[in-house]
Amino acid sequence: MTQINPKDISRCYDLLQHDPEQGLTQLLARDSEQIIGLGLFDNEDDFVTECERYNGLGDLFVGVNPRSNRLLDHFGGLKNRMRSVFVDVSDPTLIDYVTGIVIPRGLALSAEGEQYKREVSLLHDRERFFALGSPIPVSLADDLVNGIVEPDGVWSYRPDQYVQVPGTALMDGSLFTRRAMFRRYRPYRLDGLSTAILEAGETN
Repeated sequence: MTQINPKDISRCYDLLQHDPEQGLTQLLARDSEQIIGLGLFDNEDDFVTECERYNGLGDLFVGVNPRSNRLLDHFGGLKNRMRSVFVDVSDPTLIDYVTGIVIPRGLALSAEGEQYKREVSLLHDRERFFALGSPIPVSLADDLVNGIVEPDGVWSYRPDQYVQVPGTALMDGSLFTRRAMFRRYRPYRLDGLSTAILEAGETN
């Protein structure tokens, strides 16, 4: 039986704190490199339901930052339901705001990032999730990265980054697959982080 934990899925949605006025939460189901489903959501209940429906059919990923409402034009206005697609309609230009950033394990943090290190959530692969104090325009995404990660950190950041949905099965081909889960769950924004990054960008 494929394991699933709806509580962790709910926590994931809560952690992202996507405001529907700023955009929609994008859920992606992928079998190997083939996208088998994609949906846009503005509420937790439907997000969890669709994760349960697609769990075991493929790996489930969620967009860290909200996708622009303009994406609904690609979906005929359909939201809160997965649909079968064969291309990924996600694109960094379809993101208006950056509300969070996930830093891979082992990447050195800047002095600003270190101040918040103890307050971040840790995902299943020890990825560190920084929930911004307030949304930052996507045009300032480079300032965001430079404010949290060491300048010499070798890492290619894109605002449309995805993470595995905690609480869903990993399709690695094994008979029993351990579900992904949080190692630390901090369901709140990091107050002051956005302001500090923007002010630092103005002085540079």
